[in-house]
Amino acid sequence: MQIKYDKDLGIVIRPDRLFDYMAGNECIEKTEAYLRAHGCVQITIDFRETLFMDSSGIGALIALMHKLPPQSPAIRLIHPSKSIHKLIEVCCLHRLFAIEAESDI
Repeated sequence: MQIKYDKDLGIVIRPDRLFDYMAGNECIEKTEAYLRAHGCVQITIDFRETLFMDSSGIGALIALMHKLPPQSPAIRLIHPSKSIHKLIEVCCLHRLFAIEAESDI
């Protein structure tokens, strides 16, 4: 998993092929460190390389959302695969996160 801070994009997270329990916990821990260092900023999760996300990955997304103050911008989910996009919609997470598919960007 790659996590970096970009002054224009905020915190950019690029999970590896699997976004599961282990990756979700790593994502939360590292993102919290960036939030302490840079304050409340946009969070973008780039699923370009991610092929699979399970319920633990969904839990990590929701946990990240709860780490942010209410006035924070919505967490952006970009480049989700078709299966991840479908999972997000089935779980009604498209109401909580800004989702941008390849064709939207």
